Amino acid sequence: MINLNKLLIISSLLAPNSITIHRSIDELPNINQTPRMITMSIYEDAKTQMAFNWNTTWETNTTIQLTINDDLNFDNNDILEFDGTVEKSLVANDGYVHQVVAKNLKENTKYYSRVGDKESNSWSDIGSFTTANSTNKTKFIHISDPQGYEEIHYKNYNELLKVATETVDPDFFCLTGDIVNNSSEDAIPQLEQWEWALTNQKEFMQNYPFMTTAGNHEAASYDYNSRFNHPISSDQNNGSYYSFNYQGSHFISLNTNDSNSTSKNARGLSEDQINWLINDLKEAKGNFIIVMMHKGIYDAGGHCSNQEGADFDIELIRKQLSPIFTEYNVDLVLQGHDHLYSRSYPLNGSIENEELITSVNEDLVKNTVTKNNTNYEIYDNPDGTIYLNSGTASGSKYYSVIDYKKDKIPLEKTDSPSHRMFTEIIIEDNTLYANVYKLINGESVLFDTFGIQKSNTNNHQIAKKRNINIPIIIGVSVGSVLLIGGVIFIILKKKNGKEEEVNG
Repeated sequence: MINLNKLLIISSLLAPNSITIHRSIDELPNINQTPRMITMSIYEDAKTQMAFNWNTTWETNTTIQLTINDDLNFDNNDILEFDGTVEKSLVANDGYVHQVVAKNLKENTKYYSRVGDKESNSWSDIGSFTTANSTNKTKFIHISDPQGYEEIHYKNYNELLKVATETVDPDFFCLTGDIVNNSSEDAIPQLEQWEWALTNQKEFMQNYPFMTTAGNHEAASYDYNSRFNHPISSDQNNGSYYSFNYQGSHFISLNTNDSNSTSKNARGLSEDQINWLINDLKEAKGNFIIVMMHKGIYDAGGHCSNQEGADFDIELIRKQLSPIFTEYNVDLVLQGHDHLYSRSYPLNGSIENEELITSVNEDLVKNTVTKNNTNYEIYDNPDGTIYLNSGTASGSKYYSVIDYKKDKIPLEKTDSPSHRMFTEIIIEDNTLYANVYKLINGESVLFDTFGIQKSNTNNHQIAKKRNINIPIIIGVSVGSVLLIGGVIFIILKKKNGKEEEVNG
């Protein structure tokens, strides 16, 4: 009787002196054990750690192997090996989710990597990454809203990633949500779209860290957090929020799916996320603070327009976040959701008579700077936050600039280009340069530039001393004072049957 476990596959050339190749069937690649949808992300300490996430159809072990040798030989003894976790995906028909963090790496070092399972000898293609260094210089790309619902959209996305990396060679990507189209809260996740977005983009996903935010089209139950390995600061159901430092700058990713609704019953972001954000900003250090979020709170599109039919949660989120960003010196907010180009003036937010007042510093100073044959209008210590939308990365949908309320949303430049777009952001010590590109006929074409120059960058952890009017909301409990979302809650305690204000 033939032993199927030892069955040999014999391939022979029908010619004299032919070579016969014998290979055991259990050595052949098994697609059910092969890693798919592999993503890589910066995890806490960018100098010494890198995180990985992937899926398999069958349950396998979770291992990443690293080498610094460019001969890419993973069979020698000069490799690092890290084991991680595997869990059954909470998403239907999704197989198993693998997560691992490579730790104690050398800074400013290029590593070659593969992920998979030693026991079954099932490995991914080889990727690479370079750990951060101790300088205050970095270069990254902002993209948003690939949001494809047909495979051609992701072929277009692939072309944009190819051109962007050839133009810029970034340290990492900031991707502000809506990576797929059919994984919104009321939809069944479309795993085919994730394969197009991640597996079909493995050339980029395995060679560049992608720092992502959850878009409203990633709000289906646990779908977003089945794709990326970020430090979890929240319930994983519809997204997550987290922060990281990279070469002298502090980055924050928020979860705008945390708002309970886009209808008139919306409440804005949760108290937990707002408190986490304030605490994170209090501790933030570095030359620049950059926030990533999907739903833009200052842009020229219909979602945040304040016109009839807009998302009601965005107005509430704007009222929550704008004063906080002002108070804690946030420099730049990277946004998505509206598929157009939009760049605000440096803005300050304050609350007056329980209404948000958005203002532009009347003393703004701009200097023209030429760098690498490119002219930049550089804001000199602008004392405000710039809000940027970089269009769509796949061109599956383009939105028009609407007649937004300019007193509530002061924007410096808007456009509805029918082109895929990306933004290169370069930080060198105390200066940030931004180059915005359109993709035209397969080439990157410079569309807009701007910059921020700062003379003092070491006080981010100290809130600005501003004369901002903040509404005071009175509650009754034990005596304390609480700051939530830019609003001071003064808690009263009872004394002799009367309510008495505690600590002003």
